[in-house]
Amino acid sequence: MLKYIRRIIGSFLFSIVFSIAFVSQVYAAQIDINTADAATLAQSITGIGPSKAQAIVDYREANGPYATPDDLVQVQGIGFKTLDRIREFVTVTPVGGSSTTDSVEAASSASESPATELQPGLQAN
Repeated sequence: MLKYIRRIIGSFLFSIVFSIAFVSQVYAAQIDINTADAATLAQSITGIGPSKAQAIVDYREANGPYATPDDLVQVQGIGFKTLDRIREFVTVTPVGGSSTTDSVEAASSASESPATELQPGLQAN
């Protein structure tokens, strides 16, 4: 009877540990490929080793910041299959540092302001 209880408790503890490990992988923070160094990329993204991580950084330094995670396919050694595997682990900070909502707000406020210039031949009412 004691063996049976130990086995149940052991199985229960194993499943808890396994669940925690799985959940932590699923909800891992995304890595910004515009700011991360090669060591961070290699350690944080499954399937990206030191050489690919360095290639990601080298491409960014040579060509400027990535506009979207899809730009990673321009890096030597990263194809569409690799991109599909790592897409959920990477993110990109918008160029200029402003958030997407800031850009949307600026565009909507600009469209709400009245136009001050008239086309030639038109008069203001």
